[in-house]
Amino acid sequence: MNADKIKNLKNFFDSEYFTPEMLLQNISKYREQPDILNLLYTIMLNLEDKIISFYSPQFCQLLIKTEIAQLFDFFKKKCSQSRPLFFNLYWLLGAYLQLEKQKKKKEKIDLFLRQMEMSMVNGEFNEKAFEIQDQEQLNQILLKDFQQKDLRQEYFTEMQKFMGTLIKHSLVLKEFPKDDRKHHLKLLIQKQNQNLQKIVKKFQFGVILPFYDEKDDQNKSQYIVNILEKHQICFHTKKRVPYLILVETINSKDLEQYQAIPAQSQPNIEVVGYVEAQLNDQGFEKQLAQIEQEEQKLYHEALEKIMQMEKKGKRQSQIMQTIDSYMQKQKKSQMNGKDIKQSDVLKQEGIQKRKASLTTNQNLSYTRNFRKSNSQERNDQKSEECYKTLQQILPIEKLHILKKFKKRKHSLWEQSWEERIQNYKKDSRYYHFPSYKIRPIIIKGGDDLRQEMFAIQMMKQFNKIFKEAEVNLYLRPYQIIVTSANSGIVEYIPNTISIDGLKKMFGNGTKTLYQIYQEIFGSVFEEAQKNFIESLASYSVFSYLMQVKDRHNGNLLIDDRGHIIHIDFGFLLQTSPGGVNFESAPFKLTQEYVELMMGKESDYFGYFKSLMTKGFLALKKYVIEIENFFKIMVEKSDLPCFANLDLKLFTSRFQLNATDKEIMDLVDRLINQSLSSWRTAQYDNFQKRTNGILP
Repeated sequence: MNADKIKNLKNFFDSEYFTPEMLLQNISKYREQPDILNLLYTIMLNLEDKIISFYSPQFCQLLIKTEIAQLFDFFKKKCSQSRPLFFNLYWLLGAYLQLEKQKKKKEKIDLFLRQMEMSMVNGEFNEKAFEIQDQEQLNQILLKDFQQKDLRQEYFTEMQKFMGTLIKHSLVLKEFPKDDRKHHLKLLIQKQNQNLQKIVKKFQFGVILPFYDEKDDQNKSQYIVNILEKHQICFHTKKRVPYLILVETINSKDLEQYQAIPAQSQPNIEVVGYVEAQLNDQGFEKQLAQIEQEEQKLYHEALEKIMQMEKKGKRQSQIMQTIDSYMQKQKKSQMNGKDIKQSDVLKQEGIQKRKASLTTNQNLSYTRNFRKSNSQERNDQKSEECYKTLQQILPIEKLHILKKFKKRKHSLWEQSWEERIQNYKKDSRYYHFPSYKIRPIIIKGGDDLRQEMFAIQMMKQFNKIFKEAEVNLYLRPYQIIVTSANSGIVEYIPNTISIDGLKKMFGNGTKTLYQIYQEIFGSVFEEAQKNFIESLASYSVFSYLMQVKDRHNGNLLIDDRGHIIHIDFGFLLQTSPGGVNFESAPFKLTQEYVELMMGKESDYFGYFKSLMTKGFLALKKYVIEIENFFKIMVEKSDLPCFANLDLKLFTSRFQLNATDKEIMDLVDRLINQSLSSWRTAQYDNFQKRTNGILP
């Protein structure tokens, strides 16, 4: 390329109009031209850590698929400068390595990961330090530098061990009876917290949690220094047990003021010892995968059969029989899974017996509270069942919420998250630090979160566009850290409860959302109603464009201001539960939602349609930028959502050349298709019959 063209490109790269999206696009475009890549390398080095973190899926994808030398240098340079960014990129790249099928490429990525590790361990090279003429002083500097490198290497090992243990707990807890899991989790967290205190004391660093808060660039509170041992929640699923913990974080500057922490109380070593033995069971995850594969096969067969019956016009009762038949088969599959670990279950019997009386007494005390708060007479068996259900669905493990039931107005959020934080602060030795935060995080093992990470990235991009357009559309992205190909850490959204949970708490499925909103929000019902509409419109647009699936009421939350919030984006674009595209509606819109908006002829419903229209109009101006995200990710991707993805079909959903009137007509069509979708109702019904999730 001639000098003039390179000069023009340099001026463009240095201009304020050159965005990170353009940077990524040009790296891919000029991958065979080193001169231009060298210019782009300089631009990359000047990017802020939070921007690199945001675009980390694209950077990792480009690195693996193009093997551009400048990208390798960029990764290593950034890893030497920032520990949080190092772990962010190292874990994500490691996830791609685990699933890479080509042997040569796998070996190359593995080698590069070791180089990244060495870059972090060595740190930045300080040339000025070696300009000193005094040999004795230079020797002291060299000795100190060697000691720091040795310490960073130890820290890396401890970080990997700590995070790996947290993740594996999510899998091991599945082996305990459901009522027993919380107790075991508490013991495990106590021991992990002891390990954490040792790490903080030894390295003067906490465990890194590489979250990058959009609203708080200065504090960068990314180092976990304590786990609140009294607060854990298990989320019970069929295949694994994700769990919630609350962690205290501060930044690196505040950590320099660290003082020794008193030793924690010793956990029950006998129970922890059993779980640690399970963590070392190399075949455990393979066995879980085998069970999951069998269940997915049954799930796929059941959905296929329902679709065939729908086409043949079969009655509702016949379809329900099919679902019941699927459930019976699934129970047999689960029993087979239990047999795999029968010997381990026998090992637990001694532990279970010792705890039986304590668990029974706790359940009875909770049951008494439930009867008093509802002012209803129930027999012991029904009360215990109801308590167990509530224990699974409450957003925070404390059951003081139940005391509110006897009042006319229900208050799910007796304390806001902010108020709880203030109470937690009182007992913390770190609260006086400016960067202090308490973060609720969910530890997930057994899930590939890379697809969900990409979905959240796009949600953040959509949200940015909506804000710039000053449209009243509400999305609530959350942070995700991919730690391996089948594990990660997810930010928990406080002050929320699933629609399934709401319905179980209010009338056990007999009340509509409109009725529940009236009870919960009372005098602020209209404000909550408006928040519901603004969030429903934005998630409807997002769901249609990204083809989001698995929208049952366990994945839909309501917050303390009335917003509806979608979580769990494991199925989007080309993927769907069971591999069957059962949810064919553009987005989820039920008669209950319409009732909460006061009917199709109301001004509220008109507001909903106008917001959707404005959302489409705002997004279509940025179609090229959005498309660039996809172009990089689609190339030779191993993510299922990108398999055989038709980019032209994707971009056509934005209606790039449509007039405002045509966009309004499109919104009307999408609403009608969604509202009249038989399959949306059937999928909710399917989830109720198979997973107990209320429609």
